[in-house]
Amino acid sequence: MILPDLRQRSQAQELLDAPELPQAELWRNLEELEIINRWLGGHRVTLQGLQRLIRDRQKTWKIVDIGCGGGDTLKAIAHWGQARGIKLQLTGVDLKPECLAFAQKACQGLEIKWICSDYRAIDSAYDIVLTSLFCHHLETAQLRQFLRWSQQSARHGLLINDLHRHPLAWGGIRLLTQLFSRSYLVKHDAPLSVWRGFERRELETLLAETGWKADLEWCWAFRYRVLGYV
Repeated sequence: MILPDLRQRSQAQELLDAPELPQAELWRNLEELEIINRWLGGHRVTLQGLQRLIRDRQKTWKIVDIGCGGGDTLKAIAHWGQARGIKLQLTGVDLKPECLAFAQKACQGLEIKWICSDYRAIDSAYDIVLTSLFCHHLETAQLRQFLRWSQQSARHGLLINDLHRHPLAWGGIRLLTQLFSRSYLVKHDAPLSVWRGFERRELETLLAETGWKADLEWCWAFRYRVLGYV
């Protein structure tokens, strides 16, 4: 196993970002991503962030998940809110209709609105703008644009959950996916996602450039959590 040069973000495209993919392979990828998020702490990173952002338990919180994929993060949030009596109005936004078809099936019985669109075309404001494993798909200029858009669209706060670019993270996820994954998309994209991830200084610079007052925390397993305050 040859370790790539992780000093800079990779510019290679993930297979998941291709315009057309076989539905069966895409859905298998989404199923495995939910397993990864559940067992490697991805959902916990998001839910703990929401716990800190949501103080008023009496109001209804309007939350949008940008790049929601298969909807597993929103599903976890919906169950979390139900267990705590927190009223949530949840929306998932994604460019791929095939992802949203999977999300609707996986989240049956939960009150979640799904929008197939570029996030920039949404004209609604939300209390919290949320992303989980979305930002590393963006080039740096695109990420600046997203952060500026979030400033205008989030009434209360921003929550970003994304990957720490680190040799142990790259090697660990490559080994795990080679051993256990049945998805060629996951085997290819999971290590590349880490390579497209971030170092702390990069996120700090981007947040400062776009005017966000934010807490940046490292979380297990090799995640960064950004809590931005309006």
